[in-house]
Amino acid sequence: EKKGQETMDAIKAEVPTASMEFLRLDLSHLPAVREAAAELLRRHRRLDILMLNAGVMACPFELTQDGYEMQFATNHLGHFLFTYLLSDLLADSAPARVVLVSSAAHMIPEMSGQAALNFSTRADVDGSSEAAYGPWVAYGRSKLANVLFAEELAERFEQAGVKVYVNALHPGGIRTNLQRHFYRTIGGTMRVIFESVMMSNTQGAI
Repeated sequence: EKKGQETMDAIKAEVPTASMEFLRLDLSHLPAVREAAAELLRRHRRLDILMLNAGVMACPFELTQDGYEMQFATNHLGHFLFTYLLSDLLADSAPARVVLVSSAAHMIPEMSGQAALNFSTRADVDGSSEAAYGPWVAYGRSKLANVLFAEELAERFEQAGVKVYVNALHPGGIRTNLQRHFYRTIGGTMRVIFESVMMSNTQGAI
């Protein structure tokens, strides 16, 4: 909450007329996602754009409070549930738009010769995956789930005749703390090289 307030203060300092609200949302905990969606519905009767941008990348193995692998839960399950709970509001606000920030990393599982998504054993979403856990493969699977979700959601809105447009995108390399786990595995020289070709936060937002 403190970080959110600091961010809003920084935006206000540059754009005094900006209108913003803080909404607590823990994507890794599904009951918290439900609470956030309910709070948003209490506050607003329109939702023109839903940008699904939060996430974690290549973190060590960890289970959420709900028992799911952290990256899959945060990057996909939380976004999926949040969008589902707001889907009627989006439809009522049409034309509206949903944007899922995915990644070119969605190709990693296939490129590494592993199953893209393996729900038959639940190995990608719960504790049974710890022994074979690979941070980058798990990240890629969560980003692939973003793409598949975007495609299915777009098709369902279209079939219903509702003008809610859904897109998934690869934002490119941007210098944020998303890379914090990755940087712990490489030397300082490599970090400098990587960051030299990455976009700034401002460039990434554009």
